[in-house]
Amino acid sequence: MSLSGESDKPSLAELIILTIEDVATHLKCSVKTARRRVEAGVIRSFKEGGRVCVLKSDFEAYLREQIRKSRTP
Repeated sequence: MSLSGESDKPSLAELIILTIEDVATHLKCSVKTARRRVEAGVIRSFKEGGRVCVLKSDFEAYLREQIRKSRTP
């Protein structure tokens, strides 16, 4: 919590939602590869109206983990 007593979590209006296509673009991979990573649970996601969505914060967490793994001897 912040000093004002409000939560440090972003409000729903501040959340950025990525599509599978966005994820693929950022990873410079195919949509099929991005979809497989989401379906395997490697990248957290949720469905909205039948569409698979990824929170930007979850995608960034995935990237941080991938970087950490690649730097571990």
